[in-house]
Order: sequence, then C-alpha cells, then structure tokens
Amino acid sequence: MKPVWKILGLGVLIVLLADTMLTTHALKKIDRGLDQSLDSTSRMIQIQEAIVQKNAALDDVIQTTQVMDTQLSATLTATQNVQTHIDTIVQLNDQTLKINQSLAGLGGDGQKTLEGISTDMGKLHTSAGELYTALTKLQATVKRDSTNMAAMRGYADQMNAKVPGVLK
Repeated sequence: MKPVWKILGLGVLIVLLADTMLTTHALKKIDRGLDQSLDSTSRMIQIQEAIVQKNAALDDVIQTTQVMDTQLSATLTATQNVQTHIDTIVQLNDQTLKINQSLAGLGGDGQKTLEGISTDMGKLHTSAGELYTALTKLQATVKRDSTNMAAMRGYADQMNAKVPGVLK
C-alpha cells in the first residue's frame, strides 16, 4: 500500500503543482492587468489635475468672454450705423449717377446745337465777307456814279446855259 500511497501522493502532488502553476499564471495576468490599471489611473489622475487647473482658469475665460461680448455688441452697433450710412451714400451716388447721365444727354444735345451754330456762324462769316466785298464794290460804283452825276450835272448846266429860256 505504500506504493499506492506514494503514487497517490505523487498524483496529488502533481495535481497541486499543476493547479499552483495555473494559479500562478492567472495571478501573473491579474498582476499585469493591475499594473496597466494603475498606469491608466495615474494618467487619469494627471489629466484630472490638468482639468482642475484649467477649470480654475475657466473663470478668467468666462470674464474675458463677457468683456468681449460687451465690446462686440458695441462694435456691432457701430457697424450697423456704418452700414446705414453706406446705404445712404449708395442711394445718393445712384441719384447723382442718374443726374449725371441726364446732364450727359443734355450736353450731347447742346454739343450738336453748338456745332450747328458754329456751322451757321461760319456760313454767316462767309456771307458777311461776300457782303463786305459787294458793298465795297457798290461804294466804288456809287462814287463813280456820283462823279459821273456831278459831271452830267455840269454838262446839263452848260447845255442849259447855252439854250435860251431854260431856268436854272
């Protein structure tokens, strides 16, 4: 029986040894998992500390945002006023453009009228020159006629003086 007990003891020992090996292996896995969990927890704590520090600065950010909101409201109001003025300027420029276009049309009509007047003045100048030439010739003719009439009067007076009974 001793050999049976030995074998049985040896079998129990092998089973215990195998169970111990399996348990050791499982404990190693658990140890690795705990190490990883510990690392993750450490990193998470660091992140949380950073978040807490940043949250402390969050009040400053909120105050800055409120100041910016106030300033942006003032800027928006000023921008709206500028936009209103720009719209008014655009309307006035449109009216000015219409007036300028109307004046340009009138200017074109005026230019045509002035060109017609200029042409007619040129013709009038030419006619005046021709009239002056004709009047100069007429004046010369009148002087000659006057001279001839004076001579004819002189001849008539001489003839009347020669004929008895003609009154002077």
